[in-house]
Amino acid sequence: MRLFLTLFYFCLCSKLFAQPVTYTYIEPNPQLEADKKAKEAYFKRLRDDAFTNWTNCSKQCGSHAADANNPDPCGKSDPINVCLCACATKYQGAVSNIDKQEQDWLRTAAQRQKDWENKKVKEQQDELNKQTKLQQQQDFQKQQQAAAQDRLNQLQQQIDEQQRRYQQTQLDFANAQTAADNAYQAAIASGKKESGAMLDATLAASQQFNDPNAQLATLGVGLAASLFMHWGEKKQERLEREAALKREEERKQAIIDAKNKFITDAININKYGFEDLVSKSRYAALLLVRKNISSEQEEIYFTIPVLIPKYADSTYPLKDEIEKKLLKSLTLDRNQLANMKVYTLYPITDIKKFQNEFVKKMGSGHLIYLPAELIDFSNYPFNANNSNGETDFWGNPVKKENKNETNKSTKNDFWNN
Repeated sequence: MRLFLTLFYFCLCSKLFAQPVTYTYIEPNPQLEADKKAKEAYFKRLRDDAFTNWTNCSKQCGSHAADANNPDPCGKSDPINVCLCACATKYQGAVSNIDKQEQDWLRTAAQRQKDWENKKVKEQQDELNKQTKLQQQQDFQKQQQAAAQDRLNQLQQQIDEQQRRYQQTQLDFANAQTAADNAYQAAIASGKKESGAMLDATLAASQQFNDPNAQLATLGVGLAASLFMHWGEKKQERLEREAALKREEERKQAIIDAKNKFITDAININKYGFEDLVSKSRYAALLLVRKNISSEQEEIYFTIPVLIPKYADSTYPLKDEIEKKLLKSLTLDRNQLANMKVYTLYPITDIKKFQNEFVKKMGSGHLIYLPAELIDFSNYPFNANNSNGETDFWGNPVKKENKNETNKSTKNDFWNN
């Protein structure tokens, strides 16, 4: 029996060693161990009982019972030996049946042990895969956060540069007012008509600006109306008071019209076609402006585009739902939001083009008393639960191709002129 067990385990080990495996610790199965001990005790008891029965049978065969240990009692014709032969034959049959039962049990036990080990190996491998996948996701999120932070820093640098240009424009504006006033006075003193004096003043003022965009915006909205009122009051203050008030209203209306056109142009930057909706990811951004636009300086707010994740059935949320989630995650308080009109720019499909043109547009808002401020989200508005698991700085899932596009530096845009 020991020889049989040795051969059985040798064959089992040979089969295992013939295949490349990863060796892992498998804790014993308490139930299998207990069953093994119980079966070993059971077969030992059966053999002991068979041996006892054989011995008792041999003793009942007569005075020659001591010959029960004869290796071949069935080879003699003596009646006593015939009795011993019957006892021996019965014993051998019992032992053979016990051996067969034990072999059947060993095969069953080996299969149960193999199934147990396979189950444990699979559980360990599943746990290892789960930990590995979790670590990969964490590493990828860190990479995405670092990349998003770099993009945010670049965007902030662009805004800082625009602020510097705005301050320079303000200085140019002051110099333009002085130059225009001097040119106007000189023209009047030389005998020119008012229209000619205004033309000289306008040309003198325009020469003070280095930036063509600032020159056109300032002259078209604020400078002309301000200079008209200023010149009218100096030339004939009493007679022109009523006309000056009218011009002031026209100036204010011109500023309001320019602001409204500015907002309309900003909203219309986002252009997309049916093919874009099918083949590209969709983003959304918010533009917040005052509900009642005036001619005074008033801030507007905008967010960077946020990737909109799909639902499980590959559909997208409705625009109203997107707007509610984005507003809920803004860092602005309720009092600020109460006075704001919200424009949800969605869907945005060409993220690189939109970001370049939209940020440039927001920077030019200073020139018409609409300084734009970039606002952050207090938390990511959507669940990061999409097909590839990628997320941006806000925790927002993104596609790899969009990520590469947003990491590329823009050339010849408004900030790099």
